[in-house]
Amino acid sequence: MGHTSVRIRGIGAALLEEFAFDGEGQLVTQSFMDYLLPSAHEVPEVEIVHHVTPSPNTVLGQKGSGESGYLGSPAAISSAVNDAVRHLGLRFEALPMRISAIGDAIAEAIARQR
Repeated sequence: MGHTSVRIRGIGAALLEEFAFDGEGQLVTQSFMDYLLPSAHEVPEVEIVHHVTPSPNTVLGQKGSGESGYLGSPAAISSAVNDAVRHLGLRFEALPMRISAIGDAIAEAIARQR
């Protein structure tokens, strides 16, 4: 899986993807009609920047492998959203941070300020 597709999955984890259950514990996001994945409409242009700092502790300089973009993307998005709404006294601590919930919270915070 390429760097870009892993970061796209990170965007989904931060903003869209959620296993939802009903009151009886039954999974209600059983299909892609209910379990939202990012499409080309939700994904910004991604610029890949290679920053190489080899580890002095391993033979080949490797530090790890796998899907690091998946882990970093939700953290970066969460930090950016929280930074943007801090002046409204808002903070979102759970993922996914639903875009609709963010919008509703912003509208409520602005209404309280008036």
